[in-house]
Order: sequence, then C-alpha cells, then structure tokens
Amino acid sequence: MRSTLARWAAAPGLVVRHLVKGLVKFGETTAGDAATMLSPARAARELERLEQARPRDGERWFTSEECVLVEVLASLIVPSDETGPGADQMGRMGRSAAETLDRLARRSSRRQTLYARGLLALDRLARREHRSRFVELSREDQRRLLQFIDQLHQTWSSPRSLKARIRTKIAILYRKWSGVYAAAELFPLLIQDVLQAFYSNRVSWTWLGYDGPPMPEGYPREAGIRS
Repeated sequence: MRSTLARWAAAPGLVVRHLVKGLVKFGETTAGDAATMLSPARAARELERLEQARPRDGERWFTSEECVLVEVLASLIVPSDETGPGADQMGRMGRSAAETLDRLARRSSRRQTLYARGLLALDRLARREHRSRFVELSREDQRRLLQFIDQLHQTWSSPRSLKARIRTKIAILYRKWSGVYAAAELFPLLIQDVLQAFYSNRVSWTWLGYDGPPMPEGYPREAGIRS
C-alpha cells in the first residue's frame, strides 16, 4: 500500500500530493476504528430487516424501535426546561413528536430514505462508541453524539481550502463506508422536522399564547352552507 502511494506521490500536481498525503494520514488514523464498524453488507442486511418490520397497515411508517429513537431525538432537539415545554410534551395536546414525523415520512420517499439510513447509522455510532443503543445512553452521552454528528455535517458542508476539500472528500468516503455519513445527512432534516412538528402543536401555541389557526385540520367543503 505504502509503495503504491509513494509512486503516486512522485506524480506532479498539487492535488495529487495533497490527496496522497491525506490518504496516508487517513489510513494510519482510522485503520484501527474500521475493524469495529459494521460492514456495508451487514448494514444492508439491517436495512432489509427494518423494511420487513415496518407496519403494513399504511397508518404508520416508523418501526416501533424507530418511534422510540425519534421521540428521544426530538426531546434532545427541543428539550423541556424551566422556561417552557419541549417536544416530549407534544402528546399531551395533540400528536407526539414521533407521530408527527411519521406523517411527514409517509408522504416523502426522500424522507423515508434519509430516516431509515440515518437512524440506523446513529444507533450504529452509539454501539461503536458506547456499546449500547442510542436510547439507552445517558442524556449527556446522547448530546455528545449529536454534537459530533452536527460537527461532521458542518465540516463537510463548508470545507474551504483545496486541502480541506480533499480531506473532506476522503473523510466522506470513509464515513459512507462506515455508515456514519447517513446520520450527518439526516441531521439537518431531523432538526427541521422536529421544529416544524413542535411549533405546529398546541402545546407550543399555549406556551406562546397563540390561539392557533381557526381550523387546524383545514377547511373541508361543507354541504348546506348558506351564502
């Protein structure tokens, strides 16, 4: 491997030199971690298992495991504290966070792909780092993992220099192989969906002193209305 890289390094061009240097450093720092990660084949088998476990009644899309995980994630993104309610209280005055996000996923094939892969990747990361499922971790460990995922997304979204872009590309290829990349892909959509779910729920309207729309379920056409 090193002899091959050495021949590549002898080739002219700044990009090649940076790429080879990045590959060497990348290989040295991540070879040990790679052995502890799930292979792409195993990840595919887990996705297949999840698809088989999905409800077939058309009323729900998340599996029971995903529902629990989504509920925990929503409570981390919009936590309850002394200043007001959070996503974990949405079920008191309407649909829970998991139920609302489930409705969003059912209507979008893109969301289904991102949620299926991203939630699996997040649980995989938790098992790798803490030997436990994400929902079984302490609150602090859960926050740390989400901060790590957010940092990955921010780094990959805006690399600046040529060297940074090459390193980012290498890191993305590796994280795609390990499965963690899917969690970073899901993260911005997850935040968007949780915020949309929370601020369209009556528990947030009551907290904000907002009466809500006059007909939250829409304006169905009614027969016999006099003009």
